[in-house]
Amino acid sequence: MGRKQSTRLGTSLSDELTITHGVPQGPLLFNLCVNDLPCAVKSSCTNSYVDDTKIYCSFSVKNMNSRLIKMTEDLHLIAGWCCSHQLLINPSKTKLIFFGTRQLLGKVSDIYGGPSLSLHFTTCKLKCM
Repeated sequence: MGRKQSTRLGTSLSDELTITHGVPQGPLLFNLCVNDLPCAVKSSCTNSYVDDTKIYCSFSVKNMNSRLIKMTEDLHLIAGWCCSHQLLINPSKTKLIFFGTRQLLGKVSDIYGGPSLSLHFTTCKLKCM
């Protein structure tokens, strides 16, 4: 992108350095950079607000395994999109939440042996220059 950055402290100004990755600051510039993120997923719906993106879908308990596989594939696609745009994902902030009636959520716990389930995906390592 050819962007540069410097820092001012009082009357002193640092030398300019080239920015190699990240998103330009400001809502309009950020939105332009992440505008095509929803196109990265194939099987889920997306909803974004500022720098938070949610992927979601609706499914019955009997289709849960196949839906979770598809959502995991979509997470991999998002991770690939982020790598190609030199953005980082924070895996500790990536969560899976089930919504449903008490009876349906009980079936989810019965299938997976507990109330929690982990979706694992890898992130790329950025090389700083």
